[in-house]
Amino acid sequence: MATTFEVAAVQDIPTRRPIERPIGWDGFKARYGILVITIINFALFFTLWEIVAQMGIFSKLLLPPISGVYAETIKLAANGELWKHISFSATNFTVGFLIATVAGVPLGLLLGASRKLDILVGPYVWALFSTPREALLPLITVALGFGMASKVFLIFLGAFFVIVINTWAGVKTVEQSLIHAGKVFGANRITIFSKIVVPYTLPFIVVGLRLGVTRALVVTIIAEMIASSRGMGYVIMRAVDEFNSAKLFSMILILVIVSMTLVTGMRRLEAWVAPWREKSSV
Repeated sequence: MATTFEVAAVQDIPTRRPIERPIGWDGFKARYGILVITIINFALFFTLWEIVAQMGIFSKLLLPPISGVYAETIKLAANGELWKHISFSATNFTVGFLIATVAGVPLGLLLGASRKLDILVGPYVWALFSTPREALLPLITVALGFGMASKVFLIFLGAFFVIVINTWAGVKTVEQSLIHAGKVFGANRITIFSKIVVPYTLPFIVVGLRLGVTRALVVTIIAEMIASSRGMGYVIMRAVDEFNSAKLFSMILILVIVSMTLVTGMRRLEAWVAPWREKSSV
């Protein structure tokens, strides 16, 4: 009798329903719809670009055909010039941005957690953040020379303060009820900081990194345009001096692809760190 009752009880337990996934055309649209739309969108854009350029509505100095831009890109890649300049810019950008991240996140956390440090260091952070980094380029170049060091330092300044301020703001927005709850359960300051403050601030840190990436990329190009003999910015200036609009647009398109890739990567990181931000968006 007991055995029969146990079997009936087990059978009454609801089983987990399998996740229903759309199949056929609906399944294809759900998986690849956005990708297909994006490909068609870009294909139409570049086709229209080619038609307008070939019609001669605008001067080819202002709008070269996309076929010419593609041919110039292949030429630069074949002779090795493209990879040489891309690697130089990528190295400067990566080193400067990584240093800014390693230094900016801890400083932002400390500024948000310490009232005294906020009063002492905060005004300097805001003052340097408000100063255009490009205005410091001549001074930095005189101090560090025309090599990699001056570019990396300027890129560091471009991303550092954005990361610091966003992290700082994230700490300031931590719910006081969470901190009080931690104290009620006997957590010390280190535990509250590591288990409550830092996880709560992670979305702000990622937003700061995303903004820092764009600023660092802009500063990378500007620094190479003004004081460099290598890099993507240098190639852009050479293209302008040579009136080679195909090379100019080639560099611009490469920079657009790089920036879109970096921003998309940061958005994916933000969605992974704080998925509720995507779900709660209007």
